[in-house]
Formats: sequence, C-alpha cells, structure tokens
Amino acid sequence: MELNNSNGNKEQIAAKESSNRQRRWALSLTSPDKAFLNALTHQKIMTVRQAKALVWKDYHLTYVYKRILQMRKEGLLQELRTGSLDNQKIFFLTRKGLALLGQYGSSSGLSLPEVNLRELSHDLLVTDIRIKFHEMGLSDWISERSFTQERQGKGIPDGAFLVPTKGVIGIELELSQKRRTLYYHHFRHLFDSTLKGDPDLCFYFVRSSSLKKLIEKEAKEFGGLYVGYLDEFLEKGYGVTLTRGEFSFPLEKLRGYVEA
Repeated sequence: MELNNSNGNKEQIAAKESSNRQRRWALSLTSPDKAFLNALTHQKIMTVRQAKALVWKDYHLTYVYKRILQMRKEGLLQELRTGSLDNQKIFFLTRKGLALLGQYGSSSGLSLPEVNLRELSHDLLVTDIRIKFHEMGLSDWISERSFTQERQGKGIPDGAFLVPTKGVIGIELELSQKRRTLYYHHFRHLFDSTLKGDPDLCFYFVRSSSLKKLIEKEAKEFGGLYVGYLDEFLEKGYGVTLTRGEFSFPLEKLRGYVEA
C-alpha cells in the first residue's frame, strides 16, 4: 500500500514538474518570438534569413537561429529541408505552437496552415516580397490566408498591403503560365470584389519576359494592374517601374502613400 502511494506521489511530482517546465517556457517567450509564430500563421513557412528580416531585424543571424532552434526543441516549430531549395532550413508552425499563441492572446485567429510541398518556392518568394515592401515602409500586410478566411471565393491575391486612408494594393506572384482564359476572369474578380478603393492597384511579379507580356496583354482593360520582374524588384525596390503595355507605374510613387 505504501508503495502504491509512493508511486502515486512520484507521478504527481513528475506531472507538476512537467507543468512547471511548460509555464517557464511560456513565460520566456519574447515579443519577437510571438511575432514570428504569428507571422507563420500567415506565411506558412519561413527561413531563418526571412525571420531575421521580418521580426529580428536588429539581431545577429546566429541569435535568431538559436531562438528558432529552441522553439523547435520545445515542439512549437517543425523543420523541413528539400534539395529543390538548396537544402535551406524551412520552419513551420505546429499545433502546439498555435495553441501557445492562443494562450498568449497573440493568435491571428487563423487555423494551422497546411504546407504544400509543391508550393514551397512560391510561398517563400511571397514572403520575400512582403519583406521588401516592409523595408520600403509598407508594413500593414494582409495575407492570402486572411483574405480566404474572410470570404470564400475567387479573386484572392497572394497578399496585399493596406495603405492608410487609401485602400488596398494587391500582390500577385506568377511563376508559371496558366491557361490564358483564366487570367481575365481572375483579374475581374480581383478588382470587383477584393481591391476596392483608392489606389485600387494590383502588382504582378514574374520572372520570364513571355509571362510578363502575356499578363500585360490580358490585363489591358484593368487600369490598376501593373507587372514587373521579381528579381529586379527584390534588388532595387523603389527603383523599379512596373508596366502594362504603354502605361507605367514607378514604385517611387509609393513614397507618397507611405509618407502621407
């Protein structure tokens, strides 16, 4: 009988110690830690470099990596590597991480993201676009997942920026060509249901000249849609001019929106 009581006490002590460890970890989460976990509910996946650029800008990359590894060790994150992306370490949120955000009251309200292995490159590049605009002063990001949660249907961009007193600037990344007939209908849904207000703009980023020409041709009826090269934008930012046929939109004009 005493042995049973002893075992019961040991189990209670072990459970209490486990609970205390969880509380100590929860209390040790920093504001950047929570911001990173929250960002993953929107972006789905991120590299260490992206996490530093978006959340830990003033910290050394080594420190950022150690924080992320610690969160992975605690079961808040999982790591993924793929040869198609030069074996980059890619991190995504776990159910435990999402639950902890909820305990802190820091949750975005979104469900746990599903990571699509076929979309890894696309999702990482969308985050690069977000980071570049963030560096340019446009930081009020609306993710594709936020749009999807608010309303099911067509015309959902890869992301957007809310411009104070102006409206929404939609962001699309197109890495491969779709059927030509799909573009017009997608553009129509974008501008009729999603991108309302002034400036009522959508920026498409591509990597090939043939895709750029195709999108510009199909978008000739949509005055707020402009196309540019992704890599040039990531390098030059404000120095890039997007086009639609003979029409152009210098990104330098965004300074007026940011400074207004």
